[in-house]
Amino acid sequence: MAFQQQMIIDSLKANDQRVVAMALAALFAEKASNNVAAEHRQWFRNILPSLGEIVWSDRYAPKKEDTYEDAVKKKENAKIAIENILKDVPGNDAELKKTLVEAYVRLGHIYELAGHSARENFFRNRRDQEKTFCEKNPGAPVPQKNMVPGGVHEMLFHDDYFKTKTPENPKAVGEVVKALSEPVTEYVLTQHPTNTNQLKFMQLMRETSKSLDNTIKESKDGKGSSDAWNALDENITKLADFKNNPVVSSDNFTAFDETGIVINFLSNVPLHSARTL
Repeated sequence: MAFQQQMIIDSLKANDQRVVAMALAALFAEKASNNVAAEHRQWFRNILPSLGEIVWSDRYAPKKEDTYEDAVKKKENAKIAIENILKDVPGNDAELKKTLVEAYVRLGHIYELAGHSARENFFRNRRDQEKTFCEKNPGAPVPQKNMVPGGVHEMLFHDDYFKTKTPENPKAVGEVVKALSEPVTEYVLTQHPTNTNQLKFMQLMRETSKSLDNTIKESKDGKGSSDAWNALDENITKLADFKNNPVVSSDNFTAFDETGIVINFLSNVPLHSARTL
């Protein structure tokens, strides 16, 4: 495995959303640079991290303690930062500016994807810590720092919890386990004209998410990650193909388009969620 590839995979296993996002962005930048003329590609690769900082830097992200005025100010500062980058585009090239904006939009989607992945990494890493502790210290109480806080898996399968709480009534515990092992999920879907993302693009992001998850799992399991990595690499390549995989549609978004998105969601997300809970 190439050294750079291994570095990216190691970063993808982090608990920190920003670290995961930067690793994905590094892979994305190399491929996205193919959208610009050869003489501008190195400049494009160098400037993308600055765009990424606008997307995921604390400097521009609203915080819980911020007032409304603080949030508006940060949004305005982000806008100014983007405008400053666009002012420095070589030759004030309009097409190059358009490509930068396309990349910026995709970096936002990458950051959101990185957040979901980093959270899953947190649970995986905590469970690995608990497993390692139990193997080295059989029978000893597991320290809180090595357990997943509030995890459903931990509540259902941690022996000490049930022995302490309900030693006289194992049947009640079994009923709780059975009920929680068969989750019931209700979805409320609304149709409105504000969602203009292409269905094709949303499906690509879903495939990218799945290949990212498989890359991390195979790497952690020591099974090698060539197949999963190749799938991730291919999906990032498609994500960087601005012409054939636009984020939004240039046509008017219709009720028919929205219905297609709802059907796609119902065909994938609930079933996948039920299988993984």
